[in-house]
Parts: sequence; structure tokens; C-alpha cells
Amino acid sequence: MALPREEQAKIVRILASMVSANFSIRDALLSLVEDYRKYGLIEVPPSLAHLVPEQLRVGWVAEKLEEMVYEIEAGQEPAKVFLEADIFDEDVRASIASGIKAGNLPKMAVRLADLLETEVELLGKLKKTLIGPVLSIIIGLLFTYIMVFKFTPKIVGTVTYKDRLPATVKAAYVVSQHPLLFVAAVVALAALVILFLKSGVWKPYLPAYREFEKLRFLNWLKILFEASWSETKVFQFLSEAGFSKKWREAIEEVLYRLEGGEDLQKAMEVFVERGLLSHSDYSFIKSGIRIGNIPKQVEPSIRLLKVIVDKSMEKTITLVQAAFLMLVGGYVAFLYIGLLLPMTTSIQRAM
Repeated sequence: MALPREEQAKIVRILASMVSANFSIRDALLSLVEDYRKYGLIEVPPSLAHLVPEQLRVGWVAEKLEEMVYEIEAGQEPAKVFLEADIFDEDVRASIASGIKAGNLPKMAVRLADLLETEVELLGKLKKTLIGPVLSIIIGLLFTYIMVFKFTPKIVGTVTYKDRLPATVKAAYVVSQHPLLFVAAVVALAALVILFLKSGVWKPYLPAYREFEKLRFLNWLKILFEASWSETKVFQFLSEAGFSKKWREAIEEVLYRLEGGEDLQKAMEVFVERGLLSHSDYSFIKSGIRIGNIPKQVEPSIRLLKVIVDKSMEKTITLVQAAFLMLVGGYVAFLYIGLLLPMTTSIQRAM
């Protein structure tokens, strides 16, 4: 099982620094082994170890890295060792392995570390937007619990004609008599939210994420063409690099055209036709193809996109927070109109 993306970024950055300083891959991995053996990720008491995923326990990463060292010492090719290292995602493994094979690991590792850190930073900002909404939901559930389990039974008990109560109050009273219903509803809601967030189906609908995918695509082009990969190999790699469906389909179309003998410049028009790249982005790529230096020519687009993604992320954060604020406000209004107001009216009639 692969490590969290931020941990992979950290390992690649350390690896990049050490191999750039002329350390061997084996020595760089040994240094990482000692770091993870000493500090680990999460210190877990033995009695609770079964509750924490294995990849987060102290010592687990060190063991995996140490296995890689043993394989290299046993004569395995370092490139093959990295290709089989399941603590990294497939795109990270393939990039490091290609850097080793091409003899330019220091440069490749530095570029890869930059890319991973950019991904982690931008997606981290997106995740932080969920803190406020999650707190709002918790407060809303707490308020619901108090209304349903503390007030509803007492108020319904003072009313003589219970059949005249609104349906919302009757439903709240039924739930107050069966606490497991409330617990089951909360657990089901939490499970649905977690599944929705983990599925990632929401990402392509966020403007910030759409720009982020474009930035990620251009960064990979820069890294892979700098590593002297063939055009076909670049797009074979990108087709499995975890892009959204729309990007993946366009990448596979370009790959199909390249394998059919079409030149890269013509094949890349697919991205413009599908609205994934702007005409200016394509112009930079086309210029890079003509002069045989795509990495240099896409650099201006990458710098501009970093600024655009940052600004777009700020707008997305504002939109998400505003949407959840309205949602929570609507829920509180529902509680007031559906429960609190009818219950206070019932009390007044009973007095």
C-alpha cells in the first residue's frame, strides 16, 4: 500500500538532495531508513496498533526502505527495485526508475519532488476548506441531538392531543424513543460523505482542480521529455498517471494517433479541441516540438498556471465555505420551523 502523497514527496525530496550531493542510491535509502526508524510517522501504543493502518505505524516505512536496500545489495538493478516498491504510487516509481536508467536521477528526482510538493500544497489547501464545513455539520448534529433527545420528549409529554402535532415533531419524538435510529443515521451520513470525498468524483467540477490538472499535465511533459522519453512512452505513462476521465480519454486519443503514425504536433490538437489546453498553451508546446525542446517552451505556461491555480483555489475555498454556510443555515431554519416553532406553539396551547 502506497504512503500518503505528502510522505512520498518528502522521501523524493531527500533522495533528490542526497543523489545530487553524489551519494549512492543505496546510501540515500539507508539514511532514510534511519530517519524513519527513529521518527516514524505515528507513535502507536501496542494495545492500539490493530486500529491504525500499517503504513502509518512507526517502523513500517523503515522496513520497506530497508528491503529495497537489501535487494540492491543482493545485486538487483536499482531501477527494478523502485519499480516494485509498493510504498510509492506508480507514477513516482516509473519516474525514479526512468531517471536511474537514463543516468539523470538527480535532475529527475528534483523535478519530481517539485511536482509532488506542488500537488500536496494545492490539494492541502483544498482539504483545509472542509474543516469549517465539517465543524458546522458537527455543531448542527449536536443541536439536533439536544432538540430531539432533550426537549422533544419533555414537550410532547405536556401536550394532551398528540395526534395534532406536526409530522416533524412526531418523527423527532419517535427517534427520541429509539436512539439507535439517530446513531444509524449519523453513521450512514458520515459513511456517505467519506465515500464521496474518497471517490474524487467531485474534483473535476471544481475550477481550481481543472486548472491544477492542466498544471500537472504540463509538469509531467516537462519532466518526461527532459528525461529523453519517447513520445509514445510519455503518453503511455500519462494514460496511467491518475488523471480524470476527460484528461485520460484525451491522452489515450493522442497515444492512439501517435501509434498510428501521426506526428506529435498534430496529435496534441486533441487537447485544444476538447477544451483541456488553451491555444496559448498549445502554442508553447508546438514551439517546443519544432525546436526540439518542449521542457523549455512549456516553462512560461507552468509559471503562469501556478499563479492561476493559487487564485482559483482561493475562489474555490470561498465558494465551498459559502455553500456550506448556506446549507447549515437552511438546516437550522428547518429545525426552527419544523421542530422549535411547533413545540413552543404546543406549549402555549397547553398552558
